Amino acid sequence: MAATHYLSHDAPYQTDLREPFLDTLNEVQSEFRRRGIECRVIGSLATSAYIEPPVACSLDFNRSGAHTVDQRVPDIDLVVPRHSLPEARDYRDTLARSSFPVKVGLALPTSVIDFRPEESTSYLTHGRRVEVPVSSDVFKPVQRVLLGVPITTVSARTLYHSYHLLGPARRRDRSKLERLASIMEDEPTDDADVAFQRFTNARRDNPSPVRSAVRAAEALVDLLPPVGRQKIRHYALPIASALGLR
Repeated sequence: MAATHYLSHDAPYQTDLREPFLDTLNEVQSEFRRRGIECRVIGSLATSAYIEPPVACSLDFNRSGAHTVDQRVPDIDLVVPRHSLPEARDYRDTLARSSFPVKVGLALPTSVIDFRPEESTSYLTHGRRVEVPVSSDVFKPVQRVLLGVPITTVSARTLYHSYHLLGPARRRDRSKLERLASIMEDEPTDDADVAFQRFTNARRDNPSPVRSAVRAAEALVDLLPPVGRQKIRHYALPIASALGLR
């Protein structure tokens, strides 16, 4: 688990953490495979693997205003089966305490995507009030390459929809989503579009006060300068994780 990188929380920041991050990304996927956990990389990493060349991308591996080392690099956002969440969280927490800490995001499988790769049907959920069935084929593995590292993700169409599962897409993601949408034009419309739209409508009719508050807070944090934004996330995200919001 990134054992070759001896970088503590209080050590001076490297100018570019790209190489150790990519090593960790590869190790995270390998560890989940070793444990027999189906996982799909989503979020900014998967999007870059779709919209940018395999050997170059615009991801920032030296974020300004970082409060800790793991804030200096992107998160590794994943979808895993819900029955695997306890083991995934245990690994996530171990990685956070390692010599090269990286955040593993599990917000979607925790609160929205009930991914059931061993069954024909998975579900999109919203608390205990909404459960929309969706074909598990929507999350079938797709192989892409990010800066030379193979990643297992989902189709461009499913990835696009995933950005909206926790609420409106953040302002900083919109240009990427426009580019992702252009790739979707080459993919046929399928039942997934209907399922995701049904879920969006059902969630709108059954709003969650907690989720609405979280999204509003995230929108406000995005407006802050980098230093303030990173400090708030440093203290707030562990609380959100403990509450099952991430």
